[in-house]
Amino acid sequence: MAAEFSVASPIRTNHSSPIRFIFSHVARHPIAALALMFGAFCNAFLAGVVPGAVGSAFDALLLQNDTSLELARNSVLLVIGSQTLRSLLQFIRNFSAEVFAQRFE
Repeated sequence: MAAEFSVASPIRTNHSSPIRFIFSHVARHPIAALALMFGAFCNAFLAGVVPGAVGSAFDALLLQNDTSLELARNSVLLVIGSQTLRSLLQFIRNFSAEVFAQRFE
């Protein structure tokens, strides 16, 4: 039976095992793979900044000295900055995942 469409240069993939099949596709898009991994690791790291910063702000307010409000303000700015950066890195990670998904289709 004739195919409706023909591919000029088909992409060869390794079908010997599921893992090799996935890696053969990932190897074709190394920048997207690196962006996906970098975004995922940074997301996990920056998610852990919030509890530490909140704890530091709480400890600073319990001290009630001259620098308490400044330390609390710095903790708030750290949370805002880290979560802004986290949202940008999430976008990069999600975009890279979408690139992989579209290329697998």
